[in-house]
Amino acid sequence: MHIPRHHNNLLEKWVLVDIIL
Repeated sequence: MHIPRHHNNLLEKWVLVDIIL
């Protein structure tokens, strides 16, 4: 469920961080 969004790259990074933590 990954939607390619260049303008939301930072947001996706935070989501990844949240999942990892």
